[in-house]
Amino acid sequence: MSFAQAYETAKDKGEAVAPRWSGEPMHVGVRWFEEVQSMDTLAEIAKYPGSVLAVHGVDDSTLPPESAEQIVKTSPNSASRTHMVENCAHTFNAFTEDTATMDGMIAVTGEYFLKHLG
Repeated sequence: MSFAQAYETAKDKGEAVAPRWSGEPMHVGVRWFEEVQSMDTLAEIAKYPGSVLAVHGVDDSTLPPESAEQIVKTSPNSASRTHMVENCAHTFNAFTEDTATMDGMIAVTGEYFLKHLG
């Protein structure tokens, strides 16, 4: 299910459910989708002094892969990096049965945190 499809489901049913994210279903309401869509990500990143890991799915049809590069360029921290994920959509396949993608994302994020925050 794409981001747009999950948003439509949330509008119709009050929530969208990611079937197996973190082992438990993730219930996401309409408010979450609307807040995500209204946020000015680059303005927020520009104010953040810490390093940023911009993770992006190569198969994302919601945002082009270049948006991850734009986030890193906007970051005032030179340690900021991008990480591109193959066979991955906008929501990191969270609304599918594919748990391997999310597991990989958690591992990459953990490694980045240990290196830059540890």
